Amino acid sequence: MSFSSTAGTDILVFFAALLLSAVLTPAIRDFAHRRELLDDSRSVRKIHTRSIPRLGGVAFVGAWLLIVAFILAVDPSMRAALLHRSPRSLTFALGAVAAAAVGFVDDVRGLRARYKLMAQVAIGLLLCAGGFTVHEIQLPGDVVVPLGRFAVPLTVLWIAGVMNAMNLVDGLDGLAGGVSVIALTATFIFGVAQGNLLLALYSAALAGALLGFLVYNFNPASIFMGDTGSLFLGYFLSVAVVVPAQQPSTSVLRLALPLVILGVPIADMLLAIARRMVRGRKVFSPDREHLPHRLLERGMTQREAVITLYCACAILAAGGVAMKFGGPFLEIMICGGLACAAISGLRLLGFFQLELKKLRDERRRNVALRTAMGRIKFQLAHVPTLARVIESIHDLGPAVSASAVTARIGGTRSETRYEEAGATEFKAAFLLSRGKSSLGDVVVAWNDGRQTLDADHALAIEELCDIVARAVRRVSPDIVGLRAIPGELPAVRRTAS
Repeated sequence: MSFSSTAGTDILVFFAALLLSAVLTPAIRDFAHRRELLDDSRSVRKIHTRSIPRLGGVAFVGAWLLIVAFILAVDPSMRAALLHRSPRSLTFALGAVAAAAVGFVDDVRGLRARYKLMAQVAIGLLLCAGGFTVHEIQLPGDVVVPLGRFAVPLTVLWIAGVMNAMNLVDGLDGLAGGVSVIALTATFIFGVAQGNLLLALYSAALAGALLGFLVYNFNPASIFMGDTGSLFLGYFLSVAVVVPAQQPSTSVLRLALPLVILGVPIADMLLAIARRMVRGRKVFSPDREHLPHRLLERGMTQREAVITLYCACAILAAGGVAMKFGGPFLEIMICGGLACAAISGLRLLGFFQLELKKLRDERRRNVALRTAMGRIKFQLAHVPTLARVIESIHDLGPAVSASAVTARIGGTRSETRYEEAGATEFKAAFLLSRGKSSLGDVVVAWNDGRQTLDADHALAIEELCDIVARAVRRVSPDIVGLRAIPGELPAVRRTAS
């Protein structure tokens, strides 16, 4: 097949995927509404103010699969390219389906972070077994470092890391989808330049499918991609940016290339890990201090923040393309310039403004909170009766400096007061729910003068309520829950199910 015919096929694929995704997305949105598969807005970690369907990833992943399958079925040259690269190409396809399936289960049923991580590691090991292991990395300046026995662990770490990075960056309307389209533009250019028909086909189809989805996902979004979309995108990009960065031997990886193209989501993930470790939080604990949140704190609207990050990603992608076709000197210059720009940007966003005394106090408080919550969670994992579940809930009060805790589960109501009620006592209700079922709620009160929820306390209580809901289902599977009365409390939060 000639270059012109290949380019024509890719353009056709791009627009076909865009149209199919634009048709599938509202259908999936309506289905999610009917089944109440919604991303609830009542969690402290959420920015949106209304419940929004979260199965958008099904639409663009489905559009990508259908278009690619159709082209492979009717185009002999594409089919020959697929078979020529077998079993790598078949392993990649199997991993893509697995990544989307894990995300779908999480969107519909809910998966704990540890189980998602185990699935990501398994997918990474599958890719290594299929021939995607990176054995050597090439640093700027043509310095080659052999990985030896660390080849498989680091390859798996890269795949799981990018999947989590795309999951974390999916925090504002249209952000993860737009970031991915920019990265896919770079991988499409690489595929065309290298004559890699499959990489160009896959990238064009996914970019088109994402743009069709972004029609409904850009602010104000009417549907989210959910973990189905973010984990699939993370998986796809973790492989797609590595393939063109490898030397013909397929064992030497130009490390700077994928790191630059995916610079924004990777930087956001690494900053989140460092921030949580320094502050004594769990690495997988959620917060609202990611790059997009920092931009919102600077007074930007959601659209302005997203467009700002689009521009940053476009600059990085352009730098990656230039490095791909330039020499070692250009690679060093681009990496140095981008590093200086990144440091300056992070300084403007306040990432380096640390007060050591305040940081020590915050770390001490977070470690104490984690210890207390860990003890309560251990109790809840082993309690045999509903009465013991409620007893464990009441250990929550001292951990979050509360004046009272009230648990309402089914027809049972129990209150423990640790201090006398004050005139300005602040209360917040946290719903206990599993899937669509509401089992009751936990009402926490403070009389220390606060007028809003402390973010660390709220996140800890939400996580605990999820464990309480599982414990209630285990010891009393037939229990009927009570819903909180609207307007009864000044703040209502719901744990993620």
